Amino acid sequence: MQIIEQTGFGVRSAVIRMVRLSGGPTFLLFPMLHVASPAFYRQMQERMFACDVLVVEGVGGNRAKVITLAYRIAGRVRRSGLVLQSESVKMADYHGTVIRPDMTAKEFGSVWRTLSFGLRVLLYLATPLVGLWIAILGPRRTLGNSLALDDLPTAKEEELTHEQMEEVFLRSRDAALIRSLSELVDAPADGPITVGVVWGARHMRAVVTALHARGYVPRSGDWIMAIPPDWR
Repeated sequence: MQIIEQTGFGVRSAVIRMVRLSGGPTFLLFPMLHVASPAFYRQMQERMFACDVLVVEGVGGNRAKVITLAYRIAGRVRRSGLVLQSESVKMADYHGTVIRPDMTAKEFGSVWRTLSFGLRVLLYLATPLVGLWIAILGPRRTLGNSLALDDLPTAKEEELTHEQMEEVFLRSRDAALIRSLSELVDAPADGPITVGVVWGARHMRAVVTALHARGYVPRSGDWIMAIPPDWR
């Protein structure tokens, strides 16, 4: 199942609806990108704010900013026509229930220190350089060539996986997200509710797997254009 589609016609994100025949909340998965077009965030926000509950990401503390530094630099390149998610999705305008199961600064600091000292130094040094590279070549050209994502990793992805970094940046945070979603599945409800899961696209693999294990299946999906083609 495609989560992020990348073709010569642009990059699209799939809003995926997952349901369970035996009942329970309906889940809408919103695979987010740190940098995309303003129209993408407007359309995502419109769908998100129609949900009864939103489960959103957001790691606490300054260390976590190393995750998104390159994207934040890219988002400042106004000539690209792309903007930052953090500046475009206005959660203050949402009036439903918001759940934030992501790691606290202390929790992330603990898993961050499991990385070797050399790797931590390399990340601190390399991330701003990657951001500058994206800014020089253009976010559309650089980001638009590396965003395609299915629910299962490709052989090339598995070959290039760095286990320590996967644990710190994905699996440890996935675990917190899945616990929160499981609690929502098990919680008694007065009536049908729709839960929006607003997390980075890479986390949606774990979400789809966990919900499938609880009897959920994808019923529909809407494609939203995230990065239009650049044919200049």
